[in-house]
Amino acid sequence: MGVSKYIATAIGLVLMAWTWDLAHSERDVALEQRREIEMSLEDMIGQYIRAKRPNVTDVIFQQLFSEDIASNEPGTKEMLVRFRYLINEPTATSAATAPGTAESGTPPKATAATSTEMTEQMFEGTVRLRSTDGLNWEWVDEKIRSPLIRYRNGTEIRSSETPSGGDSAK
Repeated sequence: MGVSKYIATAIGLVLMAWTWDLAHSERDVALEQRREIEMSLEDMIGQYIRAKRPNVTDVIFQQLFSEDIASNEPGTKEMLVRFRYLINEPTATSAATAPGTAESGTPPKATAATSTEMTEQMFEGTVRLRSTDGLNWEWVDEKIRSPLIRYRNGTEIRSSETPSGGDSAK
């Protein structure tokens, strides 16, 4: 039992030294410059969303970080920026129909009432950037997907018919 304590302590010290070295190693891009790139990318994405979807009320970045990646071209640096953000957007929907049945020959009537629903949509993706001098970065490509759409206020639709679908007066 006594030897395992020393082995565990030695493994822990080696791991601590390795992570310290990893955290303080020289990076291709300085942390301040990396943060500036991330913030300008966040601003660009937010402006793009507001230009394309003017009804968006909120753009909330949940995750935004960058990492250095190996470049195929000599003398260039590449960076991959990963992000996840939510947008909240109201959608106006009209009420489905007013009462009416096909059996009675009365067609359903459209109503003018509208309700506003809030949708929350999540987007996640990556942007690959390339630079030859480390100061000017070129947007190479991006991958964006939307795995989630959540409706904040649902619309309830009720039938005016009886549960069996028949006329209750018969």
